[in-house]
Amino acid sequence: YVIDGVTPEEPEAPEGAYISESFATSFGTFTTQETVGNYPWIIDFSTAKATSYESDAKTNNAAVSWLISPAVDFTNETEAYVAFEYIIQYALNNTIAENHKLLVCADYAGDAATATWTNIPYGATPGGKTADGKTDWNTFYKANVAVPAEFLGKNAVTFALCYTGTEEKAATWEVKNFI
Repeated sequence: YVIDGVTPEEPEAPEGAYISESFATSFGTFTTQETVGNYPWIIDFSTAKATSYESDAKTNNAAVSWLISPAVDFTNETEAYVAFEYIIQYALNNTIAENHKLLVCADYAGDAATATWTNIPYGATPGGKTADGKTDWNTFYKANVAVPAEFLGKNAVTFALCYTGTEEKAATWEVKNFI
């Protein structure tokens, strides 16, 4: 496909990558779930996007939406990393880390609400503005964090991006190039 006359690049997976999804055209091996509200992750603007803001009604809505990786076998690993690029716009600065989480677990069995998730802080940063004061949808931040040691050596490790929106504020989170 082509956007503004340009075909988006599909990055090559680095050697040794267990997961490599660009989200340019699909979720690939990832799945989605909603545990609050009906605001699923979608593919939009060559990214995986989550929001519970309804622009037509100009309303913020309660939501908890999950983007869940396939299980990874870390049985023989002594270190591993997760990297992705993201933009978070319209978030309240005091809730950005709480409402845009990278999580990991070793007991996911198909229901995000019943798994034992561990938060992996990645320094969630709010998106900026362009020089003319408009919302900047082109400058992505990069997350690159170590997988917690307690998940190394396990054979069914699952990652999730968990978006939370509230009736007070429903941000928009775009993610690409999850490795």
